[in-house]
Amino acid sequence: MDSTSKALQVSKPPRKVLRRSFGRLFGILLGMLLSATVMAEYHVDANAGKDTNDGSAAAPWATLEKARRTLRGGAQVIVHGGSYPAFVERRAPDVSQFLEFKAAPGTQPRLEGIELEYREPTDAYLAFDGFEIYSEGRLRLVQAFNVRHLRVRNSVLHSDHWSRGPHQGVFAINLRRTAHVLIERNRLYEVFRGVLIRKSEHVTVRGNFITVKGSSGVIYMSGSRYGLIEYNHVTGEEYTRYPEDPRAFDRPHQSIIAISANDLVVRGNLLHGIGNSSGMMLYPKNMPSDADTYSNILIESNALYDTSNNSALRIYNLGDNIVLRNNFFFSKKRPGDCDGVTGDAHYRYNVALNVHSVAEGFDGSGLELYNNIFLGAALIPENAVERSNLFWSLRSGKEWRERPISSDSRLIVDERKRCGRHPTLMEDGGFFRVKNDLNFPDKSVLDLTLSLPTAELPKVDEAQLPAFFLPPLEASGFLGAPVSRSRLIRPVPGPAQSPEKSANVPVSHREVVH
Repeated sequence: MDSTSKALQVSKPPRKVLRRSFGRLFGILLGMLLSATVMAEYHVDANAGKDTNDGSAAAPWATLEKARRTLRGGAQVIVHGGSYPAFVERRAPDVSQFLEFKAAPGTQPRLEGIELEYREPTDAYLAFDGFEIYSEGRLRLVQAFNVRHLRVRNSVLHSDHWSRGPHQGVFAINLRRTAHVLIERNRLYEVFRGVLIRKSEHVTVRGNFITVKGSSGVIYMSGSRYGLIEYNHVTGEEYTRYPEDPRAFDRPHQSIIAISANDLVVRGNLLHGIGNSSGMMLYPKNMPSDADTYSNILIESNALYDTSNNSALRIYNLGDNIVLRNNFFFSKKRPGDCDGVTGDAHYRYNVALNVHSVAEGFDGSGLELYNNIFLGAALIPENAVERSNLFWSLRSGKEWRERPISSDSRLIVDERKRCGRHPTLMEDGGFFRVKNDLNFPDKSVLDLTLSLPTAELPKVDEAQLPAFFLPPLEASGFLGAPVSRSRLIRPVPGPAQSPEKSANVPVSHREVVH
């Protein structure tokens, strides 16, 4: 052994010393980890508390504001049953950890609203979990301006009436110039509009059940970016129109999801029962901050149908990297004199996809379609990329096609079939497992289980399959856990997939929805 090796050997501590050192170090690190992750717990009780108390379970505070003034984040405040005034904040304390207001087990405290309006972008680090957010006078149940780090989860948001007159609709959630916001697993109803996102980034709207009257379920607009809208059930609700109801908004205008900004993922949503503007639309430029060219938008595993407009999905100003995969788009029958529908079979069903315009400097190749079901006419640019789609009818550029662009796709109406020669797959049970007369009473849910023989289905483009597909609908109206690709026997076009077994998806993804 040379002198260098001997020196190194001598310098090594004995094994027992190493074990004791590592043991002490592990204990210190574990203690630091536990102290960082276990939040201190305090209590608020509107009925039994006082703000002069210490906030303990035995001596709770009376208001959320007292907890906010006293604590500097990194704490959980258990809010007991009762009615609380709106939480209003114009100036946030200097915080870097979340202060979480959480409903006490078995309760749903009523909060009149949440109003966070800061003069400049500010870290709020506020979380609200398990509340009933209800108002009889407010136009915005949750309003956040210049707010960073906000969470609203597991709550019910509604008003006494969805509008306050012909020009004033009630918004459930209004976000402007916000960042890192999570809206998750909430029930929204008796509102004019669901969630409005404007000039915001890193906003996630996930796992909510949204019922709106008169306006959109989710609006993603005006300079927003890095948005995620996933696993929501959004539908409409009947209402009495103005002037029969003098409190009703007089000019309803709805797309189930309205888009006027880029850098967005729309995934695994069940969307139906509203849409006099369209089911989903990438809007023309209406405001200076709206996108004039659309790019970097992924729309996957969504089911969108029963829209009152004649187009399920409309796209203006198509730019680059707009990808649609494993979706289902459908917009009812088109009325006419052929047994109640139009005489041209191309339009037996209304327009499933309509690309109205391509942005200046682009050639239409920025649109990519994979594994979708378009039950209705698809009107796309000549240079669009498509593979493994199921089309009712297809117009590329100005010409109706007799065969799809990709040999892996299928086209049902491949020629100009007149009245008496229309395919009726949708109504006779040849397309989906259950026959449907397409009237959709009471905003009903459509069974999307395909009954087409395997030989008639396009072979899916496996390289473009999403990791997760449309979740099943629960009795509560919320969507359940998304279906994992790894559980499928054979993936098929569209969002509804039959799992191989009933095993749960990985915990991380189950928690995404619940």
